[in-house]
Amino acid sequence: MYRAGARVEQIEFPVSTESAGEFRAPFRTTFLEDLGGVDRYEIATTPGRDVMITQGFLVDVVSHVPPDSAGNISTTVRSTWEATIVLDLRDSMSHEILARTVERERPEGAVSVDNVRRETRLLIRRWSRILCVRLEELAAISVP
Repeated sequence: MYRAGARVEQIEFPVSTESAGEFRAPFRTTFLEDLGGVDRYEIATTPGRDVMITQGFLVDVVSHVPPDSAGNISTTVRSTWEATIVLDLRDSMSHEILARTVERERPEGAVSVDNVRRETRLLIRRWSRILCVRLEELAAISVP
């Protein structure tokens, strides 16, 4: 429960289980789609020599959008979501970590609360593409 007067200074809000679910499936689908566009790797479906497991995660997702409530006067927010995005590369046979990238991402820019769903979809795509760029960068330095 939030007190209306207290919310003026509050900039982070808990992410409900429902909201977390809104990220999980779309992020997985988007990341799998974007992985297909990474040129330096070939997608394999079974473990084997020279095969690695690539996993992308959103960790510690924070909302900057106040929950709907009577009397809510916010029409724009400076940022919608913030998350730590993680890329893990593991050997497909031993599950040993070969490489990991971790970065905190918080896009800035005024967003109308009416456009939060659209902005969320765009942000999921952005985070997925960041992970694919990190994958390409790891390949460029021969890891793995």
